[in-house]
Amino acid sequence: MELHVVKGGIGKQIAFTSILDKFKDKVCVASFYPRVFEDISKVEEIYPDPSIEMIANKLIYSSFNKIRYVEPYFNNFLKGEMHLIEAYHECYNLRCDGLYHNCDFSDEQIHYYSRFIEELGEFILVQFTGSDKTNDLVMSRNLNFKTAQEIINIICHDLKLKVIDVNDGQSIYENTFVPRKPVNYREYLLMMRYCKSFISIDSCLNHMSAYKNRPVAGVCLWRDKDYSKLFSYPQNSNIMSDLPLKMSFKTQIIVDALNDILQ
Repeated sequence: MELHVVKGGIGKQIAFTSILDKFKDKVCVASFYPRVFEDISKVEEIYPDPSIEMIANKLIYSSFNKIRYVEPYFNNFLKGEMHLIEAYHECYNLRCDGLYHNCDFSDEQIHYYSRFIEELGEFILVQFTGSDKTNDLVMSRNLNFKTAQEIINIICHDLKLKVIDVNDGQSIYENTFVPRKPVNYREYLLMMRYCKSFISIDSCLNHMSAYKNRPVAGVCLWRDKDYSKLFSYPQNSNIMSDLPLKMSFKTQIIVDALNDILQ
């Protein structure tokens, strides 16, 4: 059996799943984000992210017929003319039939989370910062605090919807709804299936929205058009910044785009 090593952030790992339905046989995956690959029919087993310091390396890796690792960022993707998912397909010599992921949930997991989802009610997911929290630099993908807070206030007070901030800790914004338990990335992926919509920068929510059979439409904010075509998805309202290489947007334009999706 083959082992496929997947590197990168959550969004990149979600994009990798797009090729799995093209494989003839099941494979194993090694990842720092193993829960991305749970319940995917073509994944036989999931292993930890490889490390040359692991004592168990020989025991684990000598058992596989082939170990494969590809880096889509440093192939023809560099030319800026193809989507990340298309780049993954090219690396594996596969035909790309659409921009989607293959993440899935078993009936047991959906049942397990059913009460948690019910308690959330009608909600909007928002993600305004990525792994780099700086938002005042050229090339940053993060939205400034003032605009983000204005958007949250309008959704909460005018649209009367709960706003759940996707973050790796305590939210920095007011008027957000905090679920009764800490939420991990697997649970955000499930929540994407049940949200009314979402607003996101280029980060994991953007990729989570691209479910194969029922993509979720949301608003995605991009610093420029050329960058957006590398990672954006067609079901979303993709809005470009007013200024080059800066995340500068008018709050009302973002809210209007969300309203168009909700209607």
